[in-house]
Amino acid sequence: MKPVILLTSLYKEDLNAYCVNKMYCRLILRCGGVPFILPYMSVNDIPPMLKNASGVLLTGGGDLSPRLMKMENAFFSRGCDEKRDIFELALSRYCLEKGIPIMGICRGMQILCVAAGGSVKEDISLFSKNAAKHVQTIDKSIPSHKIYIEKHSILYNILKKDCIYVNSLHHQCVEHGGCMRICARTSDGVAEAAESTGGGFAMGLQWHPEHCLYGGYSEKIFKFFIKKCV
Repeated sequence: MKPVILLTSLYKEDLNAYCVNKMYCRLILRCGGVPFILPYMSVNDIPPMLKNASGVLLTGGGDLSPRLMKMENAFFSRGCDEKRDIFELALSRYCLEKGIPIMGICRGMQILCVAAGGSVKEDISLFSKNAAKHVQTIDKSIPSHKIYIEKHSILYNILKKDCIYVNSLHHQCVEHGGCMRICARTSDGVAEAAESTGGGFAMGLQWHPEHCLYGGYSEKIFKFFIKKCV
């Protein structure tokens, strides 16, 4: 039996539909899993829902709500959806508590770190005045900057690399990972990956591996995640 991976979705009001970028589904299928799109629901439905799943993927999307995340201001924020934030925080905390494999992509990494007791900066400029812009203007499939991976980390053990190129499509960033240890950064200090220090597999990637398939890094990471879900 292939592991069933629940994918969080975003709600598009103009379509009256819950949506997921098909590239996430393609990558999960390619790496041996079965994707299942998950709408927002009551947090009380999370335990029974996860009885029928092997793992969770927190997908990308709009900004985290400054009000819910207790950020300093809301000047930079856009595309917030507090219903999604509330549901995904509860989902992440349940997975972390129960040791259910979970991976977060871009916004998903930020949600995962907040759920683990960490914090997010509303804009990279508030994290560091010297930080570079992290929203690339070139095609999202093209890597735009380097990240540096700690050698004593799960991510390093997966890739056997201490430096790779990735794409970059975010302006909010993780300030502290809480129980999630930051294991990769850019040269300007922005967190690019985080992993659990406890029991169960949990990993966050600030870039979008579903679009960035150069060098086989995305497949290596997702195959490792799928194996943890078996």
